[in-house]
Amino acid sequence: MRFLADEGISALTIAWLREQGHDVVGIREQSLFSVDDSIILALALANQAVLLTRDVSDFSRISYLAGEPHHGIILLRPGKDETSAHINLLLANYFKRFARVDLSSRIVVITAK
Repeated sequence: MRFLADEGISALTIAWLREQGHDVVGIREQSLFSVDDSIILALALANQAVLLTRDVSDFSRISYLAGEPHHGIILLRPGKDETSAHINLLLANYFKRFARVDLSSRIVVITAK
């Protein structure tokens, strides 16, 4: 799966995703700090990537209200344990259960519960 990782996604999680065989571009790796969310969503669309973010309010509001097409948005809500190891486990569990789900134009929220 191809991902665009928002700046709130750690380098450890990006590395883990790559180890799992995913194609991942990190916003921070591209030196795109504090870029407007609509630009990040446009980058994900242009790269046919699922946007991986912890910034729940802005991206879901942008895509929903504007009716913007996208290749999927995964919103991470890890709860009290915000370590990369915990986030990686949440992602692993999601991929294990929903590996064949097409995320196009979907917003998925992954929580600790």
